[in-house]
Amino acid sequence: MTVKAQTESTPNQQALLASRWKNTGQTMLFLLFFGLIFMYRLDQYPAPWHDEAQYLHVAKNYAENGVYADYSSEGNRYTGPIISLGPTVLLPVALLYKVFGVSILAARLVISAYALLTLIALYRLAALFGGQRFAWLTLGVTVFNFGLNLPYYARNVMGEVPALGFTFAALWLWLRSNKCHSVSLILVGLLFGMACVTKNQYAIFICPSLVLAWVLDLASYRRRGSWQFILPGIITGAVYLLWTVYILYGHDASVRDVSADLDVLRSAQSGSFFLMDVKRFAENLSYLADTTTYGGFFLVIVLYGLYLSLKRDETGQRWGLLTSFLLVSLVVFVTSAGWKRF
Repeated sequence: MTVKAQTESTPNQQALLASRWKNTGQTMLFLLFFGLIFMYRLDQYPAPWHDEAQYLHVAKNYAENGVYADYSSEGNRYTGPIISLGPTVLLPVALLYKVFGVSILAARLVISAYALLTLIALYRLAALFGGQRFAWLTLGVTVFNFGLNLPYYARNVMGEVPALGFTFAALWLWLRSNKCHSVSLILVGLLFGMACVTKNQYAIFICPSLVLAWVLDLASYRRRGSWQFILPGIITGAVYLLWTVYILYGHDASVRDVSADLDVLRSAQSGSFFLMDVKRFAENLSYLADTTTYGGFFLVIVLYGLYLSLKRDETGQRWGLLTSFLLVSLVVFVTSAGWKRF
């Protein structure tokens, strides 16, 4: 009986082993292919520019002087880059600076690593909705889309791509199960919170999207229950709020003029979001609908997402949750200054 049982289990073991080797091979090809895209001539293209230089100022200052702030001939500055980009990016860059010395290559390696992790999270998220083939198609469209210009933004020391990675990871962890355990919900909240901390503009659409998704569950789907939305929402808000309060009011408060820094910040942020300008709305919508941006399919995809969200089953709610994020981010972008990286 023992010999027979071992014999019968052999084909299953072989199939499992073959599947593991296949997955390992796909992962290696993935890392090799996209690694070349994100890392080839990383220190040369694109040329460093103003915003990137400001972020690197902070990392260099922290690595060399232990001060988490931008600096100039006037001294340390506690606005701008330390508000716009979070410690999830600046601290790893500072660590590489500390270990290997200051260089553009070391800084951009952090962003390229984030870009690979972002694509892995996107692959897992897309596979939930359409399987492996759909996931690979999603990666191809994402990387080689001229409107997204991901290979460019995945090389600059900026927060957009890392924040996307945290968002995709949170959505995958949240949507893979109809009823997540509290530990998973806390992790979802932490990931969303890290996205908001990484790039503070993400809080403008992530927090309202969580509220909208909760309202849809209460009013229509009635499948997940309020706790599935309240707990990650509380964690997300707490992470973002604690970091924001600290960086605005607590960080080096004894050696800076907090009120003056807040005035500078208000002035800088006033012209970026929620601009009630109809002409700007039309320009931003035109950009999204343009054939050179998303192949002219953006608004079609929004409508199709809404259509898939109409079913009141688990699949329909998955699409509904994803579409909630899409709709809120669409409103935020249309009412913004319309910079392409938004």
